[in-house]
Amino acid sequence: MIKKLKPDATEYRKSEGNGFSIRVMPTGFKSWLYLYVFDGKRRCMHLGHYPEVSLESARDKFETARKMVKNDVDPMTVAEQAQEERRKAPTVEAWEKMLTSIITVDNGKVVSETAEDSGNNLLV
Repeated sequence: MIKKLKPDATEYRKSEGNGFSIRVMPTGFKSWLYLYVFDGKRRCMHLGHYPEVSLESARDKFETARKMVKNDVDPMTVAEQAQEERRKAPTVEAWEKMLTSIITVDNGKVVSETAEDSGNNLLV
């Protein structure tokens, strides 16, 4: 069904009901959406792009978000907070930089910088 949705001159949406829909762009790009009202305001939550996010996965995300709205929790706010936490999380590069400044290799053995400075060859 989703593969059969062809681009048009303008963006359009096909709804399955309860706010779950797919948006088709003139370029042929397709995205899953959850349209809902929270605190008196219309909201549009992006659930992912097709085909990267399957219909089944999009429905699962939709059901999870719908339950949040029913429990008076805005799923977009929760998603934004989670994204902010991921943004603040240390990156692999930051961890590598930190670890290489603490850990050194001596004759093929990993030793701590502190142990090397004190003359001890402690394995980390």
